[in-house]
Parts: sequence; structure tokens; C-alpha cells
Amino acid sequence: MSDELPPEMDSQVNGPEVSASSDREVVDERQQLLPDGIGLTVEEVSAMLHKEHGVSVPKDDPVLMQVTILNAFLQEQSKLQKRHEKALAAFMSTQTSAHVEAVEKSVHQLSETLSGVTVKGIQEAAKDFVADVSSHRTTLWLCTAIIACSALINVAVFVLQAVQHG
Repeated sequence: MSDELPPEMDSQVNGPEVSASSDREVVDERQQLLPDGIGLTVEEVSAMLHKEHGVSVPKDDPVLMQVTILNAFLQEQSKLQKRHEKALAAFMSTQTSAHVEAVEKSVHQLSETLSGVTVKGIQEAAKDFVADVSSHRTTLWLCTAIIACSALINVAVFVLQAVQHG
């Protein structure tokens, strides 16, 4: 297959070559492919297949290309998820800010309304009290006048009785 492709295409299809010369290179390759530590290396998959199925799979077996493809998929999926998380966080921040502003505005309006109602209520109560006191004052003057007239009539009656009997 690689004989049929030009050299530049051959390296794109087969991907980077994996050398197992040291564990450090495997770790470096894994860190390059999957910075979050997601996925498995080709060596780990090969060891797992040998353990589970008793079949040794050489590194150049095409079935192990799936490891590279799936690891790339996991990496892209992780990037997409991070983008969605950022977008969701921004959206929630905007929505939360809008709701906080609406609540603050409502509280301010309610506070002004209650203050206005309280002041108006006190003013109306004071007007009613002044009207009641004014009415009471008039009633007191009227009662005082009636009592004074009654006292004068009583004195006049006693004086007239004394003059007639006397």
C-alpha cells in the first residue's frame, strides 16, 4: 500500500511512526496525542489484547490504527466539550447577570412604592386626625356653650323662684 502512494501521502496515511526504544518516548507520544491523559497507547492496547484474548498483535497491524483514530477522536471530543463548557458558562453568566439586575430593579421599585405608600398613608392619617381633632374641638365648644346656657338658665330659674317666694 505504501508503495503506491507518494512519500508525502504515505506519511499522512500511516501517521507518525512509533518507536518503542524507551518508555520516555511512549510517554512523550501519549502526551502529544492526548494532553489530558485520555486514551490508550498502542502498546497498552496490544498488551490488553494479548491479556484478554491471548493474541499478540504486532505494532504494524492495521487493527492498531484504530487506537490512533479513536485517540484523535477523543482529543477532538474533549476540545469540543471544552468549547461547549466555555459557551455554557458565558451564557449562564449573561443570564444570571440579567436576572440579578431584574431582581435589583424590582427590589428598588418595591422599596420606592412601599416608601411612597407609607408616606402617603401617614399623610392621610394625619389629615384624618386633624379633621377628627377639628371636629372634636367644634363639638367641645358646642358642649361648652350648651353647659353655659344650661347653667345660666338654672341660675335664672333659682333667682326667679327666690323672687317669687320671697
